[in-house]
Amino acid sequence: AGAWAAYAYREQPTGALMRWLGSRTGLGAIVLLVAVMFVVRTHDSFIGLSVDVVLSTVMAVMWASLVLHACQGFTGATGQVLTWRPITYLGQISYGIYLYHGIMLPVLQLRVLPRLGLATEGVVPVLAAVVLTVVVAALSFHLFERPLSELKRFVPYRARPQPEAVPVNT
Repeated sequence: AGAWAAYAYREQPTGALMRWLGSRTGLGAIVLLVAVMFVVRTHDSFIGLSVDVVLSTVMAVMWASLVLHACQGFTGATGQVLTWRPITYLGQISYGIYLYHGIMLPVLQLRVLPRLGLATEGVVPVLAAVVLTVVVAALSFHLFERPLSELKRFVPYRARPQPEAVPVNT
């Protein structure tokens, strides 16, 4: 869906579909459809499998729509929220969040919480995993990512020469 959306945006950035996907109405409709599909979701039948396939497709389109909307720039209340300093910081450390989010809850549930005598299921472990993920991602960013990124200044950048266009005879 992302590749399709990028292609469609490049070919017809002002087309009706792009305007609809980039609108609040389009994004809201897709979010509502995803919510409804989660409610009717079942894995016990062909219908359940069909719902899963459609749900995955609709979610991919929803995320593509969100990215397209972001490319155009958010304004109003959404733009103000997304430029808020804590949110932009989460954007800076987002690669670490992506890397570490999948291992934090299992580590807490299997190793840490049982040793502390705390519940391994419910909201508390999930919230603890979110907080731990952000902390580890922040540490990773400041101790590894930023220092390694700053080493780029020692490597000269030379733009690659672009190949010359070859005329095609028709």
